[in-house]
Amino acid sequence: MHTISRSNIAQVWDVSVCSVRRWIADKDSDGRTIKHQSNHYLYSLEGVVRGLRKNRKRGLGLHEVRALAETDRKYRAGEDVALFVGEEARQRAKELALVLTPAKQERFKVAQAQFTGALVTHLLDRSVFEHIDYLRDVLILSPDVLYFVMTADGLNWDHFAPVFAVVNTPAPVRGTGRKNEGAFVERYKKDQPSDGMTSVRKGGMV
Repeated sequence: MHTISRSNIAQVWDVSVCSVRRWIADKDSDGRTIKHQSNHYLYSLEGVVRGLRKNRKRGLGLHEVRALAETDRKYRAGEDVALFVGEEARQRAKELALVLTPAKQERFKVAQAQFTGALVTHLLDRSVFEHIDYLRDVLILSPDVLYFVMTADGLNWDHFAPVFAVVNTPAPVRGTGRKNEGAFVERYKKDQPSDGMTSVRKGGMV
């Protein structure tokens, strides 16, 4: 989901929009950069992190990631579409993983382990595990997981993992199917804590 404008990025670093243009291309790797009514470019958190890691000499710091993530979270509040990682997900995930530092890559492995463990415990439909390698690969495209990888701030895996798996499994999940997917997500959202399904603020390293 594309949620962050060039102006948002410029405000975080107190630089001009021209500087942002040098850091981030006009399109994400999935080619879905959006122009809203004011003719501003919007980027996904994934695209911003990848562009800044690749093209800005000083990369991005912890407080900068948190500022960008806050913008992303406000924009997509209540939007189920944020759960779906989109097309060409495996290739995009590979590109994103390549710009992570070794420490962040290790944290992504922690995320993959937490995700798998939560599925084993909480997902009733075992057919999802036919696609577990794919789901683990594309997991980093979730804004919440990327935020965890970049900051180590906590994520409620027990609530997040089953919904992410159902939404992103390539084939219909037995017992739900794509046509009933929305109802599944809605039922699951009712069990979420008050700060929402995409909360990543609570806790530290998990």
